[in-house]
Amino acid sequence: MKLFKESFLFLIVVLFMGFWSCQEWDKIDPPAGNQKNDPPTVDPSYSGCSDPTIGKEGNTYYIISSNAEISGIVYNKGLVLRTTGNLVDMVMTDETAYVLNDVITNWAGARILALDPSINLQNVIISHPNLKRVGSQWRLYYTVHANTKTSLIGYAVKQNLAEGQWEDRGEVLSSTPTSNFKASNPSFCESPDGTKHYLAYGNGPDGVHIIELSTSTGLPVGSSTAIANRIDGTGAANPELFYYGGYYHLLFTTYQGAFPLTGHAVSVTPVGPYRDVANRSVSAIPNFWNVTRVITNHTHANGVTWEKVDGMGILQDGVNNFIVHHATTGTSGPTLHIRKMEWLMDSRRVTGTLIPVPCISPERYAQNLANDVSIADIPGVWHYGTLWGHVISGINYTMTFNADGTYNGGSWDYNPSTKILHLVSREWGNEHIYVYLSKGNDWTNDKAITIVGAGINDSFGDYPGVWMKKQGTSGGGGGVTHRKGVFDPSMARDTKYWVFSSNAGVDGFDYQKGVVVKSSSDLVFFDERGYVLSNVIDSWAGARLKALDPSIEDDKIVMGQPNIKKAGSEWRLYYSVQAGTKASVIGYATSPSLENPSWTDKGEILFSNEGTPYKAMSPSFLDDGTKQYLVFGENFGGVYLVEIEKTSANITGTPVRVVGCSADTPDNQRAGSAEIMYYNGYYHIIATYNNLSVFHSASATPAGPYFDFGNRNLSNLSGFADSRILTPYEFSGGSAWSYTDGLSICVDGTKWFAVHHARKRGSDDYDLHVRSLTWLEDSRIVTTTRPFPTLSPERYGGGDGGNITAANLVGAWHYGTLWYQFNPSSYNGLSSPIMEFQANGTYIHRGSATGGTWEYNETTKVLRLTSSVWGGEKIFLKVNTGFDWDKGTNTIVASGVNDTFFLHPGVWMKKEIN
Repeated sequence: MKLFKESFLFLIVVLFMGFWSCQEWDKIDPPAGNQKNDPPTVDPSYSGCSDPTIGKEGNTYYIISSNAEISGIVYNKGLVLRTTGNLVDMVMTDETAYVLNDVITNWAGARILALDPSINLQNVIISHPNLKRVGSQWRLYYTVHANTKTSLIGYAVKQNLAEGQWEDRGEVLSSTPTSNFKASNPSFCESPDGTKHYLAYGNGPDGVHIIELSTSTGLPVGSSTAIANRIDGTGAANPELFYYGGYYHLLFTTYQGAFPLTGHAVSVTPVGPYRDVANRSVSAIPNFWNVTRVITNHTHANGVTWEKVDGMGILQDGVNNFIVHHATTGTSGPTLHIRKMEWLMDSRRVTGTLIPVPCISPERYAQNLANDVSIADIPGVWHYGTLWGHVISGINYTMTFNADGTYNGGSWDYNPSTKILHLVSREWGNEHIYVYLSKGNDWTNDKAITIVGAGINDSFGDYPGVWMKKQGTSGGGGGVTHRKGVFDPSMARDTKYWVFSSNAGVDGFDYQKGVVVKSSSDLVFFDERGYVLSNVIDSWAGARLKALDPSIEDDKIVMGQPNIKKAGSEWRLYYSVQAGTKASVIGYATSPSLENPSWTDKGEILFSNEGTPYKAMSPSFLDDGTKQYLVFGENFGGVYLVEIEKTSANITGTPVRVVGCSADTPDNQRAGSAEIMYYNGYYHIIATYNNLSVFHSASATPAGPYFDFGNRNLSNLSGFADSRILTPYEFSGGSAWSYTDGLSICVDGTKWFAVHHARKRGSDDYDLHVRSLTWLEDSRIVTTTRPFPTLSPERYGGGDGGNITAANLVGAWHYGTLWYQFNPSSYNGLSSPIMEFQANGTYIHRGSATGGTWEYNETTKVLRLTSSVWGGEKIFLKVNTGFDWDKGTNTIVASGVNDTFFLHPGVWMKKEIN
């Protein structure tokens, strides 16, 4: 599999020519400043959408809506169709964008004029679709009107959504200026046993009505019944009727002035009476306060203000329930929103105990996430909002939750099985609030994962719905899941995970000359913890640096490259202070705890200037149980190691170079940012070459010599840093990441994690990446018996390590070799090729006759590939489960090394996700 061999040959040529495209790598990038939350760019495929309805056939979702005219699509007087396979990426074309665009001209326009001759035909439109599966066919109900009370409801049928044309069945019912209802906004509902059909409808002062339909003709049976209205004349509208948990559920719109509020009510019979969870009748609502609301106009903290939130449609898809609706922001037209809907039931509730409450996610849908919120996820800062009857419900109130079951307004308890968070407030008479928690995506912040909650106030007078969202995983507290503004991270496990990093600009914090701290209970959600050691530069390190190099200016001095490790009973936080010259110092501080830190700065432990062969930067500490060591170095001389005296923690002896690269001169090595670790009889050093590629070497002794996987001696500079475990990369259809650097290791019992920074192509912002690290060991490997560390191709999303069988591997895979790359801004790493694994143990490259064989050990999780070309090279990979952050789904990943090819590069594989 000598894939990209031409790239390697080009690399060798460029090496000798001396053309390198990278930043000055011995300098930390200057702080990037605060990253502000800009309003989202509205995807054109989401715009021009009002009153949407949704259905699913096979793996495709069909979203049909009223037409608000869509840029790029030729306008027709029909209903607009969007298709999607993931509820995120919409497909629309001129040829398929409209359905039923001949209804008005065929018959409905003439029928409206017959009902009211004063109507101008040019004003007649088709709108408010409702798509439902009825037996073996689909029905699409619709309204034809001219924005007057005169209107009609019709429907069309189709056997398959993917094929053929809609067969229009014409009128179901109509209204005139003198009718006691408006024939508008239909919602079809079938009884649980399928023997009865009903249609809810209505819009305006006459409110919402329901009527039975004949199961044979589809036409009304008997007269209608009014089921929801306001007695103050503001009316009710836009019903959505569906059955769940022993109740018929009615979502409908009521108003505060002209602004819509979505209420919820239930009934054990389809014709009512309908009451909300507080047992209040919705047939004669006094005002907008007297009904339970489940969604309103809203704004999340520091997010986008969404108004005219209305036009709900429901999809009940097995265990998944989705809500579609429209909303506007600023001067924009109606925009499609899709949200997950969960159900809240809790026997402790006093009000409406038996009634399932629909919990509509505060965040729009972006991916299907595992709902594994645990008790450990609750402590931290949350935004809270009540779905009042106001124009805007702000999810802005800050609540701080403590691990002891208290928060700054009362107490809390959480049941991971039911996913229900229960709050007891000290205010307003000890009111009780029940919230269903799940994971969602923050659209304002690049669809970052966040914890969200939706529920109900069980005690307060109007029993409103409530929304919650964890700060630190969303806007308003410090960037995208608090992963931004991270450079050269280091991580340790105490009571939770703690990440220390250089400061590359952290949103929500005033810049300080210190080390940035974050914490996490699950390595997915991070909370900002501010800065530590912010006085080091001003108290001593700045003066020391200028004494080493008088040319240094104060505003160039930065502190960074932290390394956090346990030494006996204390935590040590090593760091470096530098200003972009060879003058640099490494210091450290100690604390007995990370959860309740009390840092004592111990000052300088090592320095460098023009007279030293190394640069005192990027420290990495190791206690192997017998002795302690410090590995360090950036540029100039490469990576060095020195022993530390265990009692005094002072440097003992002279630093020795342990890792360098044959491509550079001895006094101008581009290897640095090293991390040392000990595993299975070997000392392992991973380092970065040229700010781009992370490579591995190992030795039986701490001072070396260190050999890469191909047995090249990196201590005497006879290797090229070929055994790479991380490079800039891009999966097909995913984000492109460059400057994959600053990697360090965290060991948590039997679990190993790697953290590093990277930035997306075209961005100057550095993000934190967390990856699982596994060790590849197999007696069949010929090149070396030393264990090889493999990093997951996917960032950590929780739950790695599931059972994987050989049958799971059959299918299509993306494959990529971790070559050294010159230009990370244009790297297209893992976009190709595709490998097709067959059940008979063979594989082929898609579009090619070449391939080979594969075999998999389900116990060791080692996959071996044997190529049929290039000398039958063999590749060994460790297989694991992963989470595809770009596509929001679980996947199978594999990472390993080429055992045969002379470069012995690392390799990555990921099973293709459709």
